[in-house]
Amino acid sequence: MSRVVVISVGWEQEPLIQKLTGAGHELFGIHYPGSQKEDARFSELRGIDYRDLKGMDSYLRTARPDAIISDADDYGMFLQSYFSEKMGLAGPTIAAAQVSGNKHLQRILCSEAGILVPEFVQCRSIKNIIDFARRVGYPLILKPVDSRGSIGVSRIDHFDEIESAFYKALENSPSFTAVAEQYIEGKHFNVDGYCYGAAGPVTMAVSENAKYLHSRSTVNEAIIYGAVAKSVRDELVRTAEKTARALGYHFGYFHGEFIQDRNGTIYVTEMSNRGGGILIGETVVPFVSGVPVLDHYVQDVFGKTQELSSVQVQENFARIDFVSLSPGKTFNESKLKELVADESSILQVVPFLGDGDKIPEILDGSLRHVMIISSIADAEDLEELKTRITQKLAS
Repeated sequence: MSRVVVISVGWEQEPLIQKLTGAGHELFGIHYPGSQKEDARFSELRGIDYRDLKGMDSYLRTARPDAIISDADDYGMFLQSYFSEKMGLAGPTIAAAQVSGNKHLQRILCSEAGILVPEFVQCRSIKNIIDFARRVGYPLILKPVDSRGSIGVSRIDHFDEIESAFYKALENSPSFTAVAEQYIEGKHFNVDGYCYGAAGPVTMAVSENAKYLHSRSTVNEAIIYGAVAKSVRDELVRTAEKTARALGYHFGYFHGEFIQDRNGTIYVTEMSNRGGGILIGETVVPFVSGVPVLDHYVQDVFGKTQELSSVQVQENFARIDFVSLSPGKTFNESKLKELVADESSILQVVPFLGDGDKIPEILDGSLRHVMIISSIADAEDLEELKTRITQKLAS
């Protein structure tokens, strides 16, 4: 029985945990303090401050792992790289993790490699943003350099929005640093894939994303796979794989975000060296591609590298939809299972609220209501399901 440390234990890592448990490994877990309850599948599950590397090192030395793994979490990915490298285990490099968690550094490396990114500037003061706005105009996008997902991201349309957006970005940045970029009007895409060492990155899934209008273009409302025009898909694949190589990603997943402007030009907005969150890497990508990517990742952390010649990528249809409920009402989680019980085309339903919770307004990616992962291609069937959910779950 091998001993595995799982860093960042939560609902987004559930398929990974099930995979490791089913293989008979002994699991030791690390999670954000206060974020996880007890789990009998783990020999030990501990909440540790992710910046306390000495304390975490002490715990890992006690656990004596044969492998260290993390997924769908930027900070967990850095810890995986740090301790894998330090303990002589297979994993992503520290250099790759530092790039993956730094949106400013990604833009510099992409620019040096001739890969298009929106015009950008690192912001150390409000004046930096004002000067940048004078040069490129409004709107702007302001991001924490190292936050997770869309947390702390703002669209700035006017001068009087700069100050609050700047403070919001700093509040959500562990390094207290922000980057501003020119707003690009256009279509949003994700490209997900896997890095097969010296053989290079391979794209597994391409999606087009619809943005939630009330979030000021920073939060996805729907993510649709298997429906991107071939010419666009081919260009996204070329750009994504070139980006992964330019950023130094050679191990594990990659998850990239792109914009195609009205002239058809494609820009990279960011790319991480981990699986996409909200079950993209662990559930959606294997379904869409037909490739057991999660199995490959587990094999890789044990040093059993997958042969690239055995990878044959499909392009199945799937979609992720976020159902928005009426803010201020009460969430009725108990009715969710009966609503989707007979829907064979639903792969996963995730409620982000507990029974009896007051439904919040959606402002960023940390405040969702209900997520549906499905293979429903018929628009009327999908809308009917979403209508039933909105009517039954909020009261």
